[in-house]
This record gives sequence, C-alpha cells and structure tokens, in this order.
Amino acid sequence: MQFLFDPLNHLRPIRAWAGTHAATLALDPSSFVLQVSQAGKTVSMTPRFSVRTPTGLGYTHTIGDNGSFVGWLPYPAHHWPCAADKLVFKQWCADEGLRTPPWSSASPPAGGDFLVKARHGSFGKNITGPWGAHAPAPTSALPEGSFFEAFKFGRSAKAWYWRDQPVAVEVLTPPHVVGDGQRSIRALLTQPRGSFDRTYPTAPAEPMLAWQGFRLDDIPAAGRKVWVGFKYVTDYDLRTLLDRDVLDSLDAPIREQFLQTGPAFLRTVPDHIRDSIYTVDAVVDSQGAVWFLEMNCHPMVHPKAYRPMLDSLFPAAKP
Repeated sequence: MQFLFDPLNHLRPIRAWAGTHAATLALDPSSFVLQVSQAGKTVSMTPRFSVRTPTGLGYTHTIGDNGSFVGWLPYPAHHWPCAADKLVFKQWCADEGLRTPPWSSASPPAGGDFLVKARHGSFGKNITGPWGAHAPAPTSALPEGSFFEAFKFGRSAKAWYWRDQPVAVEVLTPPHVVGDGQRSIRALLTQPRGSFDRTYPTAPAEPMLAWQGFRLDDIPAAGRKVWVGFKYVTDYDLRTLLDRDVLDSLDAPIREQFLQTGPAFLRTVPDHIRDSIYTVDAVVDSQGAVWFLEMNCHPMVHPKAYRPMLDSLFPAAKP
C-alpha cells in the first residue's frame, strides 16, 4: 500500500499524459492543488490526504502537520448509497445476479462459517470472526447496525474503477506462518530471525487461529501453513514500495469478472457524478470465483486511474 503514498507515483502518470496531449500543469505547493490545462480548458485537481481520526482512518483536502498524500481527484467528494452501506451494495449485487456472500440481519447462516460486519466503515474495521465449527459464535446480541455474512476464505482483492473501467486490482494471499514442528505459533510471530526481521502482535491472529482450531501456544507440524489473517489490511502485511496491481497478469477468468462487472457497478452511480473513482472489495476463492463485498466512493487514488480520468475530463484532447 505504501506505493499509493508517494506523490511522485501520482505525478508521473499525469505528467506523461500532459506530455502527449499538449497540456500544462501548475502545482500550488501551499495547497497541493494541481491545475491541468489543455486547449483553453483548466481542471483543478483536489488533493487528498489520509489522517488518523478517533474513529479510524479519514481523509482531508488540507495539508496539515500529519497525514500522507494519497492522490488527486477532479472533485472534492462524491457519495451514493451503494458505496456508503454494505447492505445496500450486497442487495444490489443480489438483484443484479452478481456473486456476493449470503447475509442476514436476523441469524447466522445455518451450518456455515460467518463474520459479523458493521454496515458502514472500511479497511476491515468493525468486523469480528470468523466463527465456525472450531470457533463457536458468541451468544451476545448482534450489535446495532451490523449483519451476519457467510465467510468466504480466499485471497483478498481490491479493484479501482474509473467510471466502468477497472484500472488496477490488488489480489493478496492471506498472511500465514509455516510451522517447523518445534516452535509455537506465538514464537513464530514474536521471534525475529535477525536484524532484517520484526516482531508481530499476537492478538490480531487469535480469531483466525480459533477458526482453524489452533491456539497461540500450539506447535504446528513442520511445513504446516497456519493462517493469521484474512482481511485486505492486517498487522501482518508485507511492507513494499512496489505497485501491487496485478490486473494485467491475473488469470483471464478472474480478470474478466472484474471487467464484466464494471458497467453494472457504474449503474449504481448517479448520472451527474459518473466521472468518479471508486473501489470494490472482493474475495477470490480457491476456484477463482470472485465474491464482491463492498464499494467505497472515497478511496485512496491509484496512479493508474489518471490516464482514463484525464481522457474523460478532456474528451477533445488527442495524443
């Protein structure tokens, strides 16, 4: 994810587009507003900065003492129901015949694994579980504003769309440790191998371990892979400055599922704001089926969105 925080990764594709379309750029260092001008038309690109808030990650358009730059957009903010409420999105997927895990606000799915999710929020916040045969569900009442969702284990995916076009897709293998037959899961997480390694917290892994029938002090057999998370963002993510987009290298059947659903996703966006960026979170299961989970109209910007974005904003421009 660190790739998305580097301003140069955002500026380079905009600069490349400007160079091939006879456009000029003007960046105000005091506000970080970027103006793109071409053939007498100027568009002001609003900056976005991620900041920590009491309720989690938030965004602002103003440079402050804290926070990270996460891209430019040609508008301050766009909102629509499917991108603000997971249940609205899931019901829409069901109505459109798109694959989404079964859900209920009344009771967990019978005989299956499940999560408890809040209707609102992103980055894996307010999600508990998974619950299943090895991890019995809590007996407390379902929190207000939450629902039960069947747990689909697989690779977590996030797709960025500009209008109906997927511009980037990340597909991440869930984090895991590999047993050596001697050390406990706790030790595998907390004992660094050397100066190049780091320790990891143990508490976030416990729900996933319980779902598999493990505890932190269990010693997995040599070569046994034990999953320690399932969300798109976890405490165990590999740190990298590289672009994690794999859209062009995805297996064709998986890539086609993201391509073919773009026009359907765009229909959720009101006509007057269809020049919008949004993300769709999903799970890719072991059979290559994509299960769509939620939509976000307020995401970090992926740099590969700028070319189709600028093509839409300057339709008369020719390279």
